[in-house]
Amino acid sequence: QPMVDLTRDIARRCGRRGPMVALPLSGLAAMMPVVEPISAAFGSDLITRASLAALTASPRVDCSKASDELGYRPRPTDETISDLASHFVGAGQLARSR
Repeated sequence: QPMVDLTRDIARRCGRRGPMVALPLSGLAAMMPVVEPISAAFGSDLITRASLAALTASPRVDCSKASDELGYRPRPTDETISDLASHFVGAGQLARSR
């Protein structure tokens, strides 16, 4: 699922409008020397080189050993997104629409 769709889904669950435009990560990387200091000046650590690196890393995770040996079963994506939205609201990082 593209990141912009994920952020729009989380916003929708909170009764908010999601992002209107999507920037390619390469475009955001090019703007980082300007964007990161502005973000820091506003007291935010959401837009940093480290957060961008985490988004672009996209590691492949094989959970077969955890499934075989521990009985691990991944949660449904919809449930995970719902819990993520609730976490953002609870942490004060996203306000529900009034």
